[in-house]
Order: sequence, then C-alpha cells, then structure tokens
Amino acid sequence: MTCASTQEIGQLTFPRSLEELASFVNLKNIRTLLMVTEAFWRLCRPVDDEEFWEMKRRPTHPAIYSLIDASKDRHHFCALRFE
Repeated sequence: MTCASTQEIGQLTFPRSLEELASFVNLKNIRTLLMVTEAFWRLCRPVDDEEFWEMKRRPTHPAIYSLIDASKDRHHFCALRFE
C-alpha cells in the first residue's frame, strides 16, 4: 500500500533499552500509537495513478537500509538495529 502524501500526526521517542521500556509504555504513548494506527487505516489508500505517484514520491534515503538486517526479507520479521 502506498500513500501519496504524508502528514505528521504524532511523535514518539522509542526506547533504546529494556530499562527505558517501562517509561515508554504509558497512556500518552498508547494514545498516540492508536491515533496513528487509526489515521493510517482510515486515510491511507492505494495509489491508482502510477504516473502521479512517480512525480510525487521521494526515494528512500540510503541510511534507512543500514538499519535493516540484511539477512531478513520482506516475508519475515524485520529486525532493526539500534546503536
């Protein structure tokens, strides 16, 4: 599924360790995650006009690929590395 535009509707700082996990799981963050999830499923629609999409889209920044474990593929769980 591809969205033709993006809009920031929430901002979270994800925990970098198990010690930070307890402070991450709170009502404010859960509400933000639910708001983002609800907005995605309500507003994000597949793009029918491929030409329009090619004009509007931006390529993925190469730094994103360094976060993804190369041993994984799209059919398996995506492991992210945090440093």
